[in-house]
Amino acid sequence: MRKGFSFTHVTEAKLGDSMHFHAYSLDNIGGAYKLHLQRRLSTDSTGISTLLGLNAQADIQFEEIAKLFEAKISDNTVFEFMV
Repeated sequence: MRKGFSFTHVTEAKLGDSMHFHAYSLDNIGGAYKLHLQRRLSTDSTGISTLLGLNAQADIQFEEIAKLFEAKISDNTVFEFMV
């Protein structure tokens, strides 16, 4: 995701931030898969604008933000788990 977005304003998770990211690892422990939280990050509304490559603070709706994310996310960044 760091290749498709600007993460300069994303820091360790803080309560009150508008957007939070959680990174997980999937570990095979004794033949059983376990999901472990590795890192929590967050940003505020200004950071969201920076993340999406917007020049100024934008007043946009969730649907517009989702479309911007979908346009930048590739198949390599989507998690799929098949049993």
